[in-house]
Amino acid sequence: MGGGISFFILRTKFLTQAFKRIAEHVDLILEVRQQFWGQRVFRFFDPDGTVIAWARKVSSVLTPSRTRNPPDATT
Repeated sequence: MGGGISFFILRTKFLTQAFKRIAEHVDLILEVRQQFWGQRVFRFFDPDGTVIAWARKVSSVLTPSRTRNPPDATT
């Protein structure tokens, strides 16, 4: 049988509250941490070994400060 890693992502507005309720009952991989793109997330294994990630939805990954304006093609 081939193995693989299953990964499942849940999004919530209440990430800190979700972490507090779940953390002591699961095998944590990552405590709440802000990713470089601004999203806060925590990860854990479910009883079957599936990686579950709970994340706070971010409004936009690319903000004006992270984008580069392409050169004007007319100049």
